[in-house]
Amino acid sequence: MATPIINLPIERIERHRGEEIEGYADDRQLDLKLVSAIENALGGHSFGKSPFFENGHWGFASVPFREGYNLAAGLPHELVEMLSSEKALQSASSMAASQWVSCLRNSLAHGGVAYLDTNGQPSLDAKAEMLAFVSAKYSEPGTRKPPTHLNALRIREGDFLLFLRAWVDWLQSSGLAEALAA
Repeated sequence: MATPIINLPIERIERHRGEEIEGYADDRQLDLKLVSAIENALGGHSFGKSPFFENGHWGFASVPFREGYNLAAGLPHELVEMLSSEKALQSASSMAASQWVSCLRNSLAHGGVAYLDTNGQPSLDAKAEMLAFVSAKYSEPGTRKPPTHLNALRIREGDFLLFLRAWVDWLQSSGLAEALAA
């Protein structure tokens, strides 16, 4: 259920910010408050300043793409290690909020969710307690060329549920929930 809760405001408003031409699924004209709400939460500042950010919950890491990387075979070891570092927590806080939401949106939309154990390691035998949202960065989007980087966000499952509650609270208080339900 996280996919539509996150993707709808991103696809129908955030992706159109700054565009002069109206998109085919563009809710900006419903109410200028909606654009302002998106701008205040996701535009021009770090993710750490967003209303749904909690310090220490999210980690972020990026690795250059190498031939053979395939999420079906598991997360690249270097990405797993980077996500386990203190630097990953700092990187998530300081990354642009628009980059954070893009990584999360792309992962959910394209099936780039990996399930990790309590130590942040991929495992077929252990209970999943963390989520890694992985997306690819392309130098030429829309081509058949391989990506340049894999970007990943990591969060504990319980913290993700807390995030979803904060996200929904933001959707409701900003008027986005009502507008998107119409």
